[in-house]
Order: sequence, then structure tokens, then C-alpha cells
Amino acid sequence: MYEIEIEMRDSLKTEDFLKAATKEKSRLEFEKQQLLSQYQEKEAARLEAEKIEARNTLQYSGIGIGLFALFGLVFFLGKVQLPKWAIKLSVFLPFLIFFEFLLVITDSTVEAWNGGEPALKLLLNVIMAALIFPLHSFFESFLKKRLFKA
Repeated sequence: MYEIEIEMRDSLKTEDFLKAATKEKSRLEFEKQQLLSQYQEKEAARLEAEKIEARNTLQYSGIGIGLFALFGLVFFLGKVQLPKWAIKLSVFLPFLIFFEFLLVITDSTVEAWNGGEPALKLLLNVIMAALIFPLHSFFESFLKKRLFKA
């Protein structure tokens, strides 16, 4: 009887041990799957952020080249006869686009500085416009003299 009791006790302990081991293995497998899925989500988010950054850089470069070409075109308009309104528009429009381009480029930085408050964002945009204004005035007078002289 004693041998049977020891055998039964060992078998119960072995079953309990197997159940605990199986339970632990299942828990570890579940945690592994969770960590793997979190890693895959983070990796996908990182790849998406890289793709967006590359797209934005490409578009910013294209806009910058386009602005340069637009300013170059305005400088060479002196050889073409245009109506007065077209000359004023051709002088004003590149600076408007340049200002908007600066707003787009600096938007994330401005958001970081002001915490998303619209009043502060407007104030920073006004400061940026005030800094651009002297440059605009100089080039506007220079280009109008050159274009109206032709």
C-alpha cells in the first residue's frame, strides 16, 4: 500500500507539475506573441514615418525649386510687355507663395513652441510676416522699376 501511495503521490505531483509547466509555457507564448505584435506595429509606424518624411522632403525640395524658378521668371519678365495688373500680380504672387511655404515648413516647429494655441500661432506667423516684409518691399520696388521701365 505504501508503494502505491508513493506512486500515486508522485503521479499527482507530476501531473501538477505538467499542468503548471503547460500553463507557464502558454503564458510565455502569449507574451511572446504580444511582444512580437508590438514590435511589428512599431516597425510599421517607423517605416510609415520614414516614408512620409521622404515624401515631405521631396515635396519641399520641389516647392523650393519652383519658388526659385518663379522668382527667376519674374526677374526676366522685363523683356515682355504685360498689363499693369499682371506685373503687380507677378511681383506679389511669388512673395505670397514664399510666405506660405515658410508657414508650411515651420508649422511643426511653431506647434511645438506654442503647444497648439491658435493665438500664439497667429502671433508667431505675424512675426514671421513682419520679418519678411522688408525683403518684400525691397524686391517689389526693384522689380516694379525694372518691369515698368520696359
